[in-house]
Amino acid sequence: MKEFARASVTSIGCTPAGRQEATSACLCDCLPDSLEGLILFWSTAPSGAFRRDPECIYNPERADYAEIQQTRARAYAARATPQEIRRWVELLYHRPEAIEAEVAEATRRQSDPNAATSLMADRLAAMQAELEGTHGYERYDVTDRLARINLPTLVMHGRYDVSNPLSWGKLIHEGIPGSEFVVFENSGHIIQNEEPEKFRETVRSFIRRLGT
Repeated sequence: MKEFARASVTSIGCTPAGRQEATSACLCDCLPDSLEGLILFWSTAPSGAFRRDPECIYNPERADYAEIQQTRARAYAARATPQEIRRWVELLYHRPEAIEAEVAEATRRQSDPNAATSLMADRLAAMQAELEGTHGYERYDVTDRLARINLPTLVMHGRYDVSNPLSWGKLIHEGIPGSEFVVFENSGHIIQNEEPEKFRETVRSFIRRLGT
């Protein structure tokens, strides 16, 4: 987002599991007065009920839930094989070209002793323990707070997102008065990697309109 740094806009995405409640409360209640706009992508759902969505890979009622979580853990392990990485990437991404690019990059990071990964095995375990041990999902629901956001807001979501399914992005959009909703029709969870040109142009257009 460096190319947009001069605008008084906050972009929020990639909310780590286990931090939804605090992040969403901050989003709804603590936005600085200096902000002119808000951009949401990779956004967490406004309610822990998203985890019961049949399309969500974190739904414990899915028949393949345990297998999916094992796939995730193996992909982020220190010595993950390209095949283990691929199985996880194929869940998060939609476009074949994007899958191949991410598998190649993730494999490169695995072989680089100086590369830091965003989700290590110990962090994944801590996140899971927090979510399951404290019943964080059950307590988390800020849907009714979304209406407090009184900034121009852009919500972007991938059509094939199985981490936070599309319906939850729509719910965020519907809850924030006057917000814009853009669906990335050829993307899964990581829209800026799958449709980078559309992502950049959508953000630029939104920021330009803030200045008019």
